[in-house]
Amino acid sequence: MTPEEHIAESRDAARTAERLYGENRPLQGAEITWCSVKHAINAIGAQRGLRYDIYQQKKQIVRSLQQEGGHTDLESQLNQARRLHVDSDRGFMDARQVAEARAVTAVLTERLLAIAEPG
Repeated sequence: MTPEEHIAESRDAARTAERLYGENRPLQGAEITWCSVKHAINAIGAQRGLRYDIYQQKKQIVRSLQQEGGHTDLESQLNQARRLHVDSDRGFMDARQVAEARAVTAVLTERLLAIAEPG
């Protein structure tokens, strides 16, 4: 996929996740929320010619962005997104934790997309 396709997929996944949460389907929403983050990272990886196939590679991209400066807390936000993703399989988070992770993940996705989008 091209970076532009990853960006479009990320935005589409974010909208779908919100719809799923609105339909009281939090586990499915959490899974699709992760897809939004994943595609935003993939867009950056594709733009920079980096590997992004596995989670560790995605984490390294985020770590690199954080080290470039001006992008503090990206790694901790990624950890929250990952918790939300794991919760989609196990359902261990309570409603407050899910809401907090969703908010953090939404900010992360927008920050990543701002980096990825040309302009």
